[in-house]
Amino acid sequence: MDINVFDWIAAHANQTPDKVAVADLYSGRTFTYQQMNIRIGRLTDYLDRVHGVGKGDRVTVLSYNSPEMLDMQFACTRLGAIFVPLNFRLTVSELQYIVADCDAKVMFADAELATTAKQVASLCGMGEPIITRSDGTDSPFERGMAAATPRLSSIELSLDDP
Repeated sequence: MDINVFDWIAAHANQTPDKVAVADLYSGRTFTYQQMNIRIGRLTDYLDRVHGVGKGDRVTVLSYNSPEMLDMQFACTRLGAIFVPLNFRLTVSELQYIVADCDAKVMFADAELATTAKQVASLCGMGEPIITRSDGTDSPFERGMAAATPRLSSIELSLDDP
């Protein structure tokens, strides 16, 4: 049985595109629903096209709370991938266990946590983590999204999908 995943960012982007969806108190940035929808669409394309992320794949994130974390969560939903947030308070060996156990395909990490993320990725035999910056300044994450084409639809999922 197929199920429809309700994409409330896309729904609000259609109904109230200029309404503020996210206000980041740390950096002072705000994003409208339309801006969030485009960002999520770009990240969806980037994850699929560049990193081969698809249905059932795990995407780990070692980050503080930020709009980028929301981008990742909703992009995973559009791809049918599984968003795995990691607790930045854990040790490298604890993070290694989680990342290896979930068989993560890709890891995102805030620049302030990059050293830890690189150690975990190396220990798990993964590629380099994709570095983000909580303040939205230039990073591999932002450059990857800028080069992507927005994908604004979700894949079909069934009740048997993880």
